[in-house]
Order: sequence, then C-alpha cells, then structure tokens
Amino acid sequence: MRVTVGKTEGGCGIFGKISWILARVLLARSAARRPGNPWLGTRVSTMPDTDAHPLAPDVPASGKPPRTYLAAAVAVSALCFLPLGLIAVLYGWRSARAVSMGDPDRARRLGRVARRWVVVTLVVGLLVDAALVAVFAVLGAFSS
Repeated sequence: MRVTVGKTEGGCGIFGKISWILARVLLARSAARRPGNPWLGTRVSTMPDTDAHPLAPDVPASGKPPRTYLAAAVAVSALCFLPLGLIAVLYGWRSARAVSMGDPDRARRLGRVARRWVVVTLVVGLLVDAALVAVFAVLGAFSS
C-alpha cells in the first residue's frame, strides 16, 4: 500500500507530511535491523573476529566492572533530597555509560563522584527531615 500525502490519505497538510516522514524513518530503521534485507544488500562487517562482542564493556583485571552507584543515587533522590539526588543520578548515569562504552577508568572516577553525591544527598536529606521534625515539635504538632 502506498501512502500519499494530501487531504485524502495520510493526513492533512503539514501533519500528514510529518507523519509520512516519521513512518518512512521508522520503516527504514526496522528494515535495517532485519538480516538479509534485499533492499540494503549484503552487509559486510569491518570488525575483526573476536570472541567478545565489540560493544561489550572492558572488564578490569579484578573481574568486576566498576560500580556506578546509579541505583543508590535514584533511591536517595526519591527518598531523601531531590535536588542533590538528581546530581547523583546524573553522575551515576554517566558512570554507567562509561562502563558500557568500555572506559573503566572514567567509569570508576565518575562512580566515585556519584558516591560522594549520594552521601551528601543522604546527609542533607536527614538533616532536612530532622529540622522539619524539630519545627513541628516546637509548634506542637505532636502533642495530644
């Protein structure tokens, strides 16, 4: 079925053109993922044959990839203090990307920064919560 841009098929005006372009892009991407696509011809890999996947992260000699602290950053961001927690999430995410790109030194450095922001967020969150409890106690919120 052929999609034509106009008032009868594919929508009206600019929105029809945009949807047609998006449909073509998505179809091209999905066709590129299918092996043996006759429209794209034969794909020749220039990557050397190795046992490891070319995009697999490099694992240091210790056998474990560096910690990213992304889960801890998300937890303290949600539970303690959101503004500083978002900074911790950002550095944790950058560390995870460095692990996936195969840069363990950068991932380790960014992981340490993320851990530092996780600790700062936790301490500030506990201090803010303690201050709120103290203010409510002074105002008599807990008296019966």
